[in-house]
Amino acid sequence: MAHKQGRKLRVVVARAFLRWLAPIARHPAISMLTGVGLLMSGLSDLMEDIFTDFESMLETYHGLILFGLVTALRGLADAVEGIDWMAKDAEAIEESEAKQEEAAADAQVLLDEVREAEEEHQPINRPMQFERVAP
Repeated sequence: MAHKQGRKLRVVVARAFLRWLAPIARHPAISMLTGVGLLMSGLSDLMEDIFTDFESMLETYHGLILFGLVTALRGLADAVEGIDWMAKDAEAIEESEAKQEEAAADAQVLLDEVREAEEEHQPINRPMQFERVAP
């Protein structure tokens, strides 16, 4: 019981985090900022190589750090989204197993009734249940 509550709490936290992170990490402005940052750091490095007097605070590694940060945020958003899908699948599997167990219990009750009726040699006084079959 405590395991299920802990898992549900993790799912709620993951969903809240995803709602906050995913729109930021996937926003077009972030992609443009990353592109501009990479372009500026690359051009700065090029200018330093071409002109010996040119000095800049931007280095190539600044662009790589920016790109790595944005890529990591997008990956994290995708991972949280995957966790959310896995949690939904786990809930669906649990529901399916519960339905199968209920159906097995119902079948066992019916089987017990049939055995009792056979032992007593009496007809079963139970309404028939038919399943609809699509034509």
